[in-house]
Amino acid sequence: MIPLKLMKNKINFLSSFSLIEVLIFITILSIFFVAAASVTIGVLRDIKINEHKILATRYASELIEWMSGEKEKGWIEFTGSFSNGTNCFSGLNWNDLTTPCDAISSTIFTRSADLTKNPANDQVDVVVEVSWNELGKDNSVQSTRLFKLWE
Repeated sequence: MIPLKLMKNKINFLSSFSLIEVLIFITILSIFFVAAASVTIGVLRDIKINEHKILATRYASELIEWMSGEKEKGWIEFTGSFSNGTNCFSGLNWNDLTTPCDAISSTIFTRSADLTKNPANDQVDVVVEVSWNELGKDNSVQSTRLFKLWE
């Protein structure tokens, strides 16, 4: 059993923090919470950027696969459907090629394909670029494919 005199000293010791000590504790605690909030905001921003990169990669792959299907329908129609150089694809249709590049409907992404025909080798080199602006910074994802007549 603790004597009464020691108990009073212990209670007085625990309850007698000075104003300076309390302010120092609150300052340290608030710095910790501000740092934790900053890290959380940075991580959330990186997650959103990575989500947009995944979507952009999907849109680029979608166009490459669509072109592959168009090539399988017929090589002559495929090579006659577009002009050499940059073509903008807001949709998946040769009739919807737009200049300047419009955003894919209901998205922040623009999609273009740089097509280079090489009739001597019966091949078409395609570089698809999906781009978007996020937080004032331009971002893009590229995908390439070489189409040949006999592949």
